[in-house]
Order: sequence, then structure tokens, then C-alpha cells
Amino acid sequence: GVGRWRRGGQRYPKLLKKVQEVANGKLAAKLAIQEYPKVLQPLVGHIDKIVDMLRKFTKDTQVSSGKVMAAVSQVNEAIKSANYLAKEIHHEANEAKNLSLALDASAKEAAKQIVEVMESTKTITHLASGIYENGMETKKAAEEGCQAVAEVAAAMDNICNASAEIEARIGAL
Repeated sequence: GVGRWRRGGQRYPKLLKKVQEVANGKLAAKLAIQEYPKVLQPLVGHIDKIVDMLRKFTKDTQVSSGKVMAAVSQVNEAIKSANYLAKEIHHEANEAKNLSLALDASAKEAAKQIVEVMESTKTITHLASGIYENGMETKKAAEEGCQAVAEVAAAMDNICNASAEIEARIGAL
């Protein structure tokens, strides 16, 4: 049996071909241990166990790879959502900025109008004060005029009385 393997029997090249297929990544084939001589069966058994371990490792790697891909996909979706939210926040911030600028302009215009109203109020107060003073002077002048009219009336009464007295004296003469 073993001599035949050493001389290049059919099973030895078959084993080499299977081992080379495994080395090239073909893990589907299962080695049939009983097809090989007893002396090589432990080696074939170990090669078969290594192939089984490689199959399991490949399967586990594919499962892990699938999980990693799913996690990457979820992370990408989260990034897309975060990017969308960031754009929305940026848009809202710009709108808030524009509104703030408009409110600032309105506040400045209102302040300007308040200053104008205050200046107008000062002018009106000054004019009202002048009118009040003129009114007081007019009242005083009117009172003095009334006094003068009263004095003229009293003088006229005196003249009337004096005329009546003179007339009575002339009539007595």
C-alpha cells in the first residue's frame, strides 16, 4: 500500500489535488478517509478536520461580516438622518437670524420714531408753556383793562354827578 503511494499511485495525486483545491479556497469537497491507505488515513483525517474548521471559520466570518454590514448600514442611515437634521437646523438658524435682523431693524426704526415723538412732545410742551404764559399775561392785561374800564366808569359817573351838580347850580343862579 504505502509503496504504491510513494511511487505515485492514483490516490496520492488525488489527495494532492484535494489539498490544493482547499488551499485555493474550495472548501465544499469532503475527503473520504476510507478511500486512502490506513497509513495516510490519520493525515487525511487531520486535513479533513482543518477543512471543516476552515468551513466553520468562513461561515462564522460571513455571518459576522453580514452583521458588520448591517451595522454599517444602520450607521449610514443614522448619518443620513443626522445630516438631514443638521441641514434642517441650519435652515431654521438662518430663518431665525433673518427674523432677528428684521426685528433689530424694526426696533431701531421704533426707537427713531420714539425720539421724534419725544422731540415733538418737548416742542409742544414749550409751546404750551408759552401759550400759558401769554394767557396769564392776557388775563392780567384783561384784569387791568377791566380795572381801567371800572375807573373810567367811576370817572364818568363822577363827571355825570359833577355835571348834574353844575347844572343844578347853574339852574339855581
